[in-house]
Amino acid sequence: MKKIALSFIFVFCIVFGGCTKSLDSASKNLSTYTINAEFDESENKLICNQTVSYINNTETEITTLPFHLYPNAFREGAKNKPVSFASEQRAYPNGKSYGGITVTLVKVNGKSVDIFIGGEDENILNVKIPSLYPDEKVKIYLEYIVSLPNCLHRLGYGDNTINFG
Repeated sequence: MKKIALSFIFVFCIVFGGCTKSLDSASKNLSTYTINAEFDESENKLICNQTVSYINNTETEITTLPFHLYPNAFREGAKNKPVSFASEQRAYPNGKSYGGITVTLVKVNGKSVDIFIGGEDENILNVKIPSLYPDEKVKIYLEYIVSLPNCLHRLGYGDNTINFG
């Protein structure tokens, strides 16, 4: 058993060891993000701030960046419900419950900006940015609150569980 594990590690190092130079060069032009989140158990909410350093890896100018607001799938009135009708009783043992996301602040390069929430299900946050040309970088700072539904699903809470999926 030890021989197999050691052989695998040796082969893995040989196969992937030569990739470090190409990984290093590829990673120099990647966008990054940092999310800080605090869970308020009494309100079943996540209070978050997020910083995104976005690099335009396209070949065109960008003036708007879209962010997907996944928690809005759980909001009241959502058209594309995350729980099927057949699974509702199991997912909502205490009755229907709703969640969502409220964006409270967005800054681009340190300056507050207006935002537009769109998409068929109010699930796309559009952030207006200064013209960003290929290989240029912009820093976006966001503050938001995620309200968890009382739902046994990928996002929600139950009697003994909390899911942030």
